[in-house]
Amino acid sequence: MDFAVTEDETFIITDRKDEKIRIFDNSGSHLKSWGTRGQGPGEFQAIGWSDYSKPYFILLDLRTSKIFVYQRKGLSDFKLTNEIRFEVQSTYNIAIDNNRIFFDGTTISNKNLFYISSKDLNGKNPDYFLPTAVRYGLSPEKDYAKPMAAFAGIYGTPFGYLDTFQGSIYSVWIGELKIIKIDIKTKKWEIFSGEKTNNYRQPKIVYIDSHSPKAEKLKKDKENLSWVRGVFADKNLMSLLYLNFDRNESIWTPILQLYNPNGTFLTEEILHESFEQDSSLKYFYNRENGCLYILIDIISETGDVEFEIHKYKILK
Repeated sequence: MDFAVTEDETFIITDRKDEKIRIFDNSGSHLKSWGTRGQGPGEFQAIGWSDYSKPYFILLDLRTSKIFVYQRKGLSDFKLTNEIRFEVQSTYNIAIDNNRIFFDGTTISNKNLFYISSKDLNGKNPDYFLPTAVRYGLSPEKDYAKPMAAFAGIYGTPFGYLDTFQGSIYSVWIGELKIIKIDIKTKKWEIFSGEKTNNYRQPKIVYIDSHSPKAEKLKKDKENLSWVRGVFADKNLMSLLYLNFDRNESIWTPILQLYNPNGTFLTEEILHESFEQDSSLKYFYNRENGCLYILIDIISETGDVEFEIHKYKILK
């Protein structure tokens, strides 16, 4: 499940359980739904991540390796304009900006591996950013496979997240508190190390057989660690989101960090009003109003899924 928020605070919620897209207004009233499970044009098999940038809404289907491109025509009216095939391996996140779609996931260009790539809205003119080794703290000429395999074998798929703003890509991955900022034109990157506060619990990469008893113990202990689960940027700020497990409440609590554009730490806030029942985080930052939204899906006593959206003002 994922969601996006439009400029007028209309909510677009994508639900993988029944392959539906649901539209709600800012009072929570349902406006429209569409979507069918299948293999035909406009049909979904495994709805994944989504993003919105006026007037386009994009949606990734994990099973068919398609990006669905919709153009918003009215409050709840979205017209399907294109279905794009992509070749990115293990796509973790997508973003849309300036009529280009950006992918977080390994891809190959001229026998070189990159972690971020992009295409235009017609699925053409590919471009590539960030050598894969840099994601894992290595120089580009070094092999990234060992740390990636070790981390994934113990802790699960090493998800990454990205955002784009004013000609730059902002990239994070779950295992380290840092932001990589990439200039889209020059493709040069700079790395900002995050502030490891008392709340943050750093994961460690351990090179052991993933089937060994020690690996099994590490898997069980992973809830004692912090997982970076988001990044967004706006004028005069960069932000990281990470999750900590609360054993007393058996929930995951989001924590927000803010930095200035030079990477200087500004503040950290525990978002007590939000919680997750698993270690994913469904969030959307809306630059139109400077607000962060976090989506919580709650299973009621009847077994129905209900949605809560928590809103936080970031820029005053």
